[in-house]
Amino acid sequence: MIDIFTKQEKLSIVLILFGVIIGAGIELYKSQQKPIATETDIKRLDEIEMQFRHQAAAIDSIVVQEQRVALLHSANQRSSQDKSLSIVDINSATVAELIKLPNIGPVIAARIVEYREQHGPFQSVEELIRVRGIGPQKLSSLKPYVETRLK
Repeated sequence: MIDIFTKQEKLSIVLILFGVIIGAGIELYKSQQKPIATETDIKRLDEIEMQFRHQAAAIDSIVVQEQRVALLHSANQRSSQDKSLSIVDINSATVAELIKLPNIGPVIAARIVEYREQHGPFQSVEELIRVRGIGPQKLSSLKPYVETRLK
């Protein structure tokens, strides 16, 4: 077999590898002995954490205030809208009057008038459920704004 390295080169390579392994072992030993963070580092991290918590609490309180303002604003808008809506008699209302009701567009308003013309006057508000496009949820949102006056 042909040797690539001489005996002296092989000995040098082994000594270099041995030195690298010993050096790595020493560095590993030193890193395990040395603390990762000093006491001042830990104190500084605690200070940063406290600052972060204070800023997060301040942001949370601002968000809560904004949510309260938004809720009050929407409640005020709803109450002003509710006041502007008058009670509509579904037995005499036109399509234009029915469109002013919440969640009623031109198509459903026309269906209400068409149903009334085909089946006669509504006997109760609950009879609106028979109109295509009005389900239980829409009916419950309409009830405060509609009535049936039988002639």
